[in-house]
Amino acid sequence: MKRIIITLAILLINQNLLMGQLVLYLWKENLQLKKEQYIWFEKTTHVTEIKEGNKIDYPISKIEIGKDDKRKITLYDKNGDITEENIAYFENEFLEIFESKDGNKEIRKYDANENLISEVWIYPDGSKDEKRFTYENGLLIKIVETDEFGSATEELKYTDGKLSSIFSIEDGEIIMERKRLYDSEGKITETQRIQEGAINKRTFYKYNEKNQLILKEEETINRWKGGKMPPEIYKYQYHTNGILKEERWIVYKEERKEDIKYESITTFNDLGLEIKGVSKEYDENFEEITTYEYKIKE
Repeated sequence: MKRIIITLAILLINQNLLMGQLVLYLWKENLQLKKEQYIWFEKTTHVTEIKEGNKIDYPISKIEIGKDDKRKITLYDKNGDITEENIAYFENEFLEIFESKDGNKEIRKYDANENLISEVWIYPDGSKDEKRFTYENGLLIKIVETDEFGSATEELKYTDGKLSSIFSIEDGEIIMERKRLYDSEGKITETQRIQEGAINKRTFYKYNEKNQLILKEEETINRWKGGKMPPEIYKYQYHTNGILKEERWIVYKEERKEDIKYESITTFNDLGLEIKGVSKEYDENFEEITTYEYKIKE
Protein backbone atom coordinates (compact mmCIF):
# COMPACT_ATOMS: atom_id res chain seq x y z
CA MET A 1 0.00 0.00 0.00
CA LYS A 2 1.04 3.55 -0.60
CA ARG A 3 2.02 5.39 2.54
CA ILE A 4 3.10 8.94 3.33
CA ILE A 5 6.13 9.08 5.57
CA ILE A 6 5.03 11.90 7.83
CA THR A 7 5.30 10.81 11.44
CA LEU A 8 9.09 10.44 11.51
CA ALA A 9 8.58 7.03 13.06
CA ILE A 10 11.92 5.68 11.90
CA LEU A 11 13.95 8.80 12.63
CA LEU A 12 12.43 9.78 15.93
CA ILE A 13 12.02 6.53 17.86
CA ASN A 14 12.85 7.25 21.51
CA GLN A 15 13.70 10.91 20.71
CA ASN A 16 10.97 12.59 22.76
CA LEU A 17 13.63 14.46 24.71
CA LEU A 18 14.89 15.94 21.46
CA MET A 19 11.70 16.71 19.62
CA GLY A 20 9.36 17.84 22.37
CA GLN A 21 5.69 18.02 21.52
CA LEU A 22 5.77 15.90 18.34
CA VAL A 23 2.42 14.14 18.29
CA LEU A 24 3.06 10.43 18.74
CA TYR A 25 0.54 7.62 18.44
CA LEU A 26 1.11 4.87 20.96
CA TRP A 27 -0.49 1.48 21.52
CA LYS A 28 -1.58 1.53 25.15
CA GLU A 29 -1.82 -1.49 27.47
CA ASN A 30 -5.45 -1.96 26.48
CA LEU A 31 -4.65 -1.39 22.78
CA GLN A 32 -6.43 1.92 22.52
CA LEU A 33 -4.65 3.97 19.90
CA LYS A 34 -4.09 7.29 21.65
CA LYS A 35 -2.35 10.58 20.95
CA GLU A 36 0.13 12.18 23.32
CA GLN A 37 1.38 15.75 23.10
CA TYR A 38 4.51 17.28 24.57
CA ILE A 39 5.77 20.85 24.94
CA TRP A 40 7.14 22.10 21.63
CA PHE A 41 10.61 23.42 21.13
CA GLU A 42 12.49 23.57 17.88
CA LYS A 43 15.56 21.43 17.35
CA THR A 44 17.57 20.37 14.33
CA THR A 45 19.19 16.96 14.53
CA HIS A 46 22.48 16.44 12.69
CA VAL A 47 24.14 13.09 12.14
CA THR A 48 27.82 12.54 11.52
CA GLU A 49 28.22 9.18 9.82
CA ILE A 50 31.69 7.63 10.00
CA LYS A 51 32.19 4.85 7.48
CA GLU A 52 35.36 3.58 5.86
CA GLY A 53 37.25 6.60 7.17
CA ASN A 54 34.93 9.19 5.62
CA LYS A 55 32.86 11.63 7.68
CA ILE A 56 29.54 12.96 6.42
CA ASP A 57 27.61 15.57 8.42
CA TYR A 58 23.96 16.00 7.48
CA PRO A 59 20.66 16.97 9.12
CA ILE A 60 17.93 14.35 9.24
CA SER A 61 14.93 16.33 10.46
CA LYS A 62 13.68 19.74 11.49
CA ILE A 63 10.43 20.82 13.13
CA GLU A 64 9.22 24.43 13.11
CA ILE A 65 6.16 25.82 14.87
CA GLY A 66 4.30 28.69 13.25
CA LYS A 67 2.22 31.37 14.94
CA ASP A 68 -0.90 29.52 13.79
CA ASP A 69 0.38 26.43 15.71
CA LYS A 70 0.98 24.53 12.48
CA ARG A 71 4.02 22.27 12.55
CA LYS A 72 6.34 22.18 9.55
CA ILE A 73 8.23 18.88 9.43
CA THR A 74 11.21 18.65 7.08
CA LEU A 75 13.20 15.49 6.30
CA TYR A 76 16.65 15.46 4.69
CA ASP A 77 18.86 12.90 2.99
CA LYS A 78 22.56 12.32 3.57
CA ASN A 79 23.44 15.08 1.10
CA GLY A 80 21.48 17.63 3.11
CA ASP A 81 18.79 17.85 0.42
CA ILE A 82 15.14 18.02 1.42
CA THR A 83 13.39 14.71 0.76
CA GLU A 84 9.99 15.57 2.20
CA GLU A 85 8.12 18.48 3.74
CA ASN A 86 4.87 18.18 5.64
CA ILE A 87 2.53 20.54 7.44
CA ALA A 88 0.66 19.08 10.42
CA TYR A 89 -2.20 20.75 12.28
CA PHE A 90 -5.48 20.12 14.10
CA GLU A 91 -8.49 21.44 12.21
CA ASN A 92 -10.56 20.87 15.34
CA GLU A 93 -10.36 18.83 18.52
CA PHE A 94 -11.08 15.56 16.71
CA LEU A 95 -9.48 16.04 13.30
CA GLU A 96 -5.75 16.11 12.62
CA ILE A 97 -4.39 16.78 9.13
CA PHE A 98 -0.99 16.22 7.52
CA GLU A 99 -0.28 17.81 4.14
CA SER A 100 2.84 17.13 2.09
CA LYS A 101 4.43 19.40 -0.51
CA ASP A 102 3.67 16.92 -3.29
CA GLY A 103 -0.07 17.04 -2.61
CA ASN A 104 -0.56 13.99 -0.42
CA LYS A 105 -2.84 14.38 2.57
CA GLU A 106 -3.50 12.26 5.66
CA ILE A 107 -6.55 12.85 7.85
CA ARG A 108 -6.80 11.28 11.31
CA LYS A 109 -10.09 11.34 13.18
CA TYR A 110 -10.57 10.76 16.91
CA ASP A 111 -13.53 10.15 19.16
CA ALA A 112 -14.30 12.03 22.39
CA ASN A 113 -11.99 9.67 24.31
CA GLU A 114 -9.08 10.48 21.95
CA ASN A 115 -9.21 7.02 20.38
CA LEU A 116 -8.08 7.01 16.76
CA ILE A 117 -11.11 5.87 14.76
CA SER A 118 -9.99 6.46 11.18
CA GLU A 119 -6.98 7.27 9.01
CA VAL A 120 -7.45 8.33 5.41
CA TRP A 121 -4.61 8.86 2.91
CA ILE A 122 -5.64 10.99 -0.09
CA TYR A 123 -3.36 11.22 -3.14
CA PRO A 124 -3.11 13.87 -5.90
CA ASP A 125 -4.74 11.54 -8.43
CA GLY A 126 -7.85 11.33 -6.25
CA SER A 127 -7.24 7.78 -5.03
CA LYS A 128 -7.24 7.04 -1.32
CA ASP A 129 -6.42 4.40 1.27
CA GLU A 130 -8.31 4.10 4.52
CA LYS A 131 -8.13 2.43 7.91
CA ARG A 132 -11.05 2.28 10.32
CA PHE A 133 -10.82 1.27 13.98
CA THR A 134 -13.73 -0.08 16.02
CA TYR A 135 -13.82 -0.16 19.84
CA GLU A 136 -15.98 -1.97 22.36
CA ASN A 137 -15.90 -1.20 26.09
CA GLY A 138 -12.77 0.86 25.47
CA LEU A 139 -10.93 -1.95 23.66
CA LEU A 140 -9.96 -2.03 20.01
CA ILE A 141 -11.79 -4.97 18.43
CA LYS A 142 -11.54 -4.45 14.66
CA ILE A 143 -9.32 -2.83 12.04
CA VAL A 144 -10.52 -2.59 8.44
CA GLU A 145 -8.03 -1.44 5.81
CA THR A 146 -9.20 -0.52 2.32
CA ASP A 147 -7.23 0.47 -0.77
CA GLU A 148 -7.45 0.19 -4.56
CA PHE A 149 -6.81 -3.57 -4.37
CA GLY A 150 -9.63 -4.35 -1.94
CA SER A 151 -9.99 -4.62 1.82
CA ALA A 152 -8.46 -6.58 4.69
CA THR A 153 -9.84 -7.05 8.19
CA GLU A 154 -8.27 -7.84 11.54
CA GLU A 155 -10.43 -8.80 14.50
CA LEU A 156 -9.03 -8.72 18.02
CA LYS A 157 -10.08 -11.05 20.85
CA TYR A 158 -9.45 -10.48 24.56
CA THR A 159 -9.28 -12.79 27.56
CA ASP A 160 -9.48 -11.27 31.05
CA GLY A 161 -8.95 -7.85 29.49
CA LYS A 162 -5.76 -8.83 27.66
CA LEU A 163 -5.33 -9.32 23.95
CA SER A 164 -5.28 -13.06 23.30
CA SER A 165 -5.71 -13.38 19.52
CA ILE A 166 -5.65 -11.34 16.33
CA PHE A 167 -7.49 -12.88 13.38
CA SER A 168 -6.64 -11.86 9.80
CA ILE A 169 -9.73 -12.22 7.64
CA GLU A 170 -10.13 -12.18 3.87
CA ASP A 171 -13.42 -12.78 2.03
CA GLY A 172 -15.02 -13.76 5.33
CA GLU A 173 -12.47 -16.51 6.02
CA ILE A 174 -9.80 -16.55 8.74
CA ILE A 175 -6.47 -16.94 6.98
CA MET A 176 -4.22 -16.45 10.00
CA GLU A 177 -4.39 -16.21 13.79
CA ARG A 178 -1.73 -14.61 15.98
CA LYS A 179 -2.11 -15.81 19.55
CA ARG A 180 -0.61 -14.39 22.76
CA LEU A 181 0.10 -16.27 25.99
CA TYR A 182 0.86 -14.53 29.32
CA ASP A 183 2.40 -15.35 32.70
CA SER A 184 0.72 -14.70 36.06
CA GLU A 185 2.08 -11.12 36.07
CA GLY A 186 0.56 -10.33 32.70
CA LYS A 187 3.79 -10.37 30.66
CA ILE A 188 3.74 -12.01 27.23
CA THR A 189 5.62 -15.32 27.36
CA GLU A 190 4.79 -16.75 23.96
CA THR A 191 3.18 -15.80 20.67
CA GLN A 192 1.98 -18.23 18.02
CA ARG A 193 1.20 -17.81 14.35
CA ILE A 194 -1.43 -20.28 13.17
CA GLN A 195 -2.34 -20.97 9.55
CA GLU A 196 -4.39 -23.81 8.06
CA GLY A 197 -5.05 -25.10 11.58
CA ALA A 198 -1.37 -25.57 12.50
CA ILE A 199 1.27 -23.50 14.30
CA ASN A 200 3.98 -22.44 11.87
CA LYS A 201 5.80 -19.96 14.09
CA ARG A 202 6.34 -19.60 17.84
CA THR A 203 8.15 -16.80 19.66
CA PHE A 204 9.23 -17.07 23.30
CA TYR A 205 9.98 -14.11 25.60
CA LYS A 206 12.08 -13.75 28.77
CA TYR A 207 12.41 -10.76 31.13
CA ASN A 208 14.78 -9.52 33.84
CA GLU A 209 13.86 -8.48 37.38
CA LYS A 210 12.87 -5.03 36.08
CA ASN A 211 10.36 -6.63 33.68
CA GLN A 212 12.51 -5.59 30.71
CA LEU A 213 12.57 -7.94 27.75
CA ILE A 214 16.02 -9.56 27.58
CA LEU A 215 15.48 -12.52 25.26
CA LYS A 216 13.23 -13.29 22.31
CA GLU A 217 13.54 -16.63 20.51
CA GLU A 218 11.75 -17.31 17.24
CA GLU A 219 11.01 -20.86 16.14
CA THR A 220 9.68 -21.33 12.60
CA ILE A 221 8.09 -24.59 11.52
CA ASN A 222 8.11 -25.43 7.82
CA ARG A 223 6.02 -28.51 7.10
CA TRP A 224 7.31 -28.66 3.53
CA LYS A 225 10.93 -28.83 4.69
CA GLY A 226 10.42 -31.45 7.34
CA GLY A 227 9.99 -29.51 10.57
CA LYS A 228 11.73 -26.75 12.49
CA MET A 229 13.99 -24.23 10.81
CA PRO A 230 17.22 -22.97 12.49
CA PRO A 231 16.18 -20.61 15.33
CA GLU A 232 16.64 -16.86 15.50
CA ILE A 233 17.40 -15.23 18.85
CA TYR A 234 17.28 -11.60 19.95
CA LYS A 235 19.11 -10.48 23.12
CA TYR A 236 18.58 -7.06 24.73
CA GLN A 237 20.54 -4.88 27.18
CA TYR A 238 19.42 -1.55 28.68
CA HIS A 239 20.84 1.73 29.98
CA THR A 240 20.13 2.67 33.60
CA ASN A 241 17.38 5.02 32.36
CA GLY A 242 15.57 2.07 30.78
CA ILE A 243 16.43 2.95 27.16
CA LEU A 244 17.60 0.06 24.99
CA LYS A 245 21.40 -0.12 24.95
CA GLU A 246 22.08 -3.13 22.71
CA GLU A 247 20.15 -5.49 20.49
CA ARG A 248 21.89 -8.66 19.35
CA TRP A 249 20.29 -10.75 16.59
CA ILE A 250 21.66 -14.27 16.08
CA VAL A 251 20.75 -16.71 13.31
CA TYR A 252 21.99 -20.27 13.75
CA LYS A 253 22.94 -22.85 11.13
CA GLU A 254 21.25 -25.75 12.86
CA GLU A 255 18.40 -26.28 15.29
CA ARG A 256 20.80 -27.21 18.09
CA LYS A 257 21.95 -23.56 18.51
CA GLU A 258 25.69 -24.20 18.46
CA ASP A 259 27.08 -22.77 15.23
CA ILE A 260 26.17 -19.19 14.36
CA LYS A 261 25.49 -18.38 10.71
CA TYR A 262 24.79 -14.66 11.02
CA GLU A 263 25.00 -12.10 13.84
CA SER A 264 23.99 -8.46 14.02
CA ILE A 265 24.79 -6.19 16.99
CA THR A 266 23.18 -2.75 17.23
CA THR A 267 24.22 -0.32 19.97
CA PHE A 268 22.23 2.74 21.08
CA ASN A 269 23.04 5.76 23.24
CA ASP A 270 20.95 6.73 26.28
CA LEU A 271 18.53 8.67 24.03
CA GLY A 272 17.80 5.58 21.94
CA LEU A 273 19.80 6.73 18.89
CA GLU A 274 21.84 4.10 17.05
CA ILE A 275 25.57 4.72 17.47
CA LYS A 276 27.07 1.48 16.12
CA GLY A 277 26.01 -1.39 13.93
CA VAL A 278 28.04 -4.58 13.44
CA SER A 279 27.10 -7.28 10.93
CA LYS A 280 28.93 -10.61 10.81
CA GLU A 281 28.40 -13.51 8.42
CA TYR A 282 30.44 -16.45 9.62
CA ASP A 283 30.12 -18.66 6.53
CA GLU A 284 31.62 -15.91 4.39
CA ASN A 285 34.00 -14.64 7.09
CA PHE A 286 32.43 -11.20 6.56
CA GLU A 287 32.18 -8.27 8.97
CA GLU A 288 30.87 -4.74 8.45
CA ILE A 289 30.95 -2.00 11.09
CA THR A 290 29.11 1.33 10.87
CA THR A 291 29.28 4.00 13.59
CA TYR A 292 27.24 7.17 14.07
CA GLU A 293 27.77 10.34 16.10
CA TYR A 294 25.00 12.82 16.89
CA LYS A 295 24.99 16.47 17.78
CA ILE A 296 21.96 18.65 18.46
CA LYS A 297 21.95 22.21 17.13
CA GLU A 298 19.55 24.92 18.23
